[in-house]
Amino acid sequence: MTEKLAPGVTPVEEVKKLSGLDFLKAMIEGRLPPPPIAHHLGFTLTEAREGWALFTGTPGFHLYNPIGSVHGGYIATLLDSCMSCAIHTTVPVLSRIFRTFDQAAAPDCGTCG
Repeated sequence: MTEKLAPGVTPVEEVKKLSGLDFLKAMIEGRLPPPPIAHHLGFTLTEAREGWALFTGTPGFHLYNPIGSVHGGYIATLLDSCMSCAIHTTVPVLSRIFRTFDQAAAPDCGTCG
């Protein structure tokens, strides 16, 4: 059995060389690290094929809102992840994605809110 990679971010230059489906399959197979947000929120990309992505997870108590249900932000993040990954599976070369999003919300973009 292959040892799991720690959560991380794949260098952009490496990502740009792959199709969206190849990129996601590499994460599923453990050849690329899972994203930090998936680790933090406790969900995993488990399957991907053209036009489709499946995430699994069990929300912990730390993700509950004040009225005792899972926070909508968790659900929205899962929805965002599966929808965007499903779209990524249809992109032949991911370098096209970065033309739009590479600087929109970079780590050095400043404080939000």
